[in-house]
Amino acid sequence: MKVLLIDDDQDFNDAIYQHLNRKGFEVHTAYDGIQGLQKFKSLQPDLVITDIVMPDQDGLGFLISIRDSNNNFPCKVIAISGGGRIAGKTYLEMLNHLVLMLS
Repeated sequence: MKVLLIDDDQDFNDAIYQHLNRKGFEVHTAYDGIQGLQKFKSLQPDLVITDIVMPDQDGLGFLISIRDSNNNFPCKVIAISGGGRIAGKTYLEMLNHLVLMLS
């Protein structure tokens, strides 16, 4: 299974990369939504794990960019957040609302 991990925290990326790699996953990393989108297009991963709060392009912007014309995601997605400008839970609630609106 091909995994794309997008998070601006390099230590977090390294730890998750090592864990998933040891479990046999093919893991690719990116450090913001722009880099993540570029890698997404070339890799066509089976799973994306993305932070919500990142510089340049956040996880919400990334997720909006990868939706298809029917507002479906082309792969499994795990959205995470350690917080930021607003509480992390608020970002995840916004994402959940976005996904429900698009369903």
